[in-house]
Amino acid sequence: MLNTTDSQKLKVLAKQNPEIQILIEKLMKEYEFILSKMSHEIRNPLTLVYSSLQLMEAQHPQLTKIQHWSDTLEDVKYICGLLDELSSYNHGEHLNLSVFPFSVFLRHIALSFALSLEQTNIQFCSEIADNLPDLIGDQRKLQEVLLNLLQNAKDAITENGLIRLKVFCNDHHVIVEITDDGCGLTSEQIPTIFSPFTSYKTNGTGLGLAICKRIIDSHRGTLTVSSKPGSGATFTVSLPL
Repeated sequence: MLNTTDSQKLKVLAKQNPEIQILIEKLMKEYEFILSKMSHEIRNPLTLVYSSLQLMEAQHPQLTKIQHWSDTLEDVKYICGLLDELSSYNHGEHLNLSVFPFSVFLRHIALSFALSLEQTNIQFCSEIADNLPDLIGDQRKLQEVLLNLLQNAKDAITENGLIRLKVFCNDHHVIVEITDDGCGLTSEQIPTIFSPFTSYKTNGTGLGLAICKRIIDSHRGTLTVSSKPGSGATFTVSLPL
């Protein structure tokens, strides 16, 4: 699978020669079609298998006593989730654009995330500027990005901790910073953190941040990270106004 660096190199090559651009666009469309087709063809029957297993368990509770039954169910669920994320990654560049009030959008996300922390010892602080203008973007996909980054911040904290969401305008861009005081990242991990199938979390698919990066790139924005081991991490989204 192409990583972010590969995609950027292809775009540079495409700009250098019109014929190369046509060829690359054709290859990329074929690549996306094959990826989407494979994901679709595998996900549909697998979803039926998972639903059937759930139905069998509901009708025959004694199945839960069979060795490895729960593990099998979880494995199938994991693969279904992985295929869903693969589909999201493949469609990350396809946007449904609209104009929407960014402040209202952000406060809704902040409230939803704060509610998810009620049963934890994690504190959450949001600082959203009052003068944010309306934004042109794909609301659903931007929500997916921010919730993914917030969830990653939550996962990085083992017990007590603080997550901060800060949003402000700077030089014709809106900046969203999500900071945690969790385990942090090493200098070796940072260069590959946005590459597909790269994960430093237990049971992570390695597609979450790759999806986020692709969505933000499609909005002509940037997604970066700064971190040190043991000192938490800050993920910064910059979107043009």
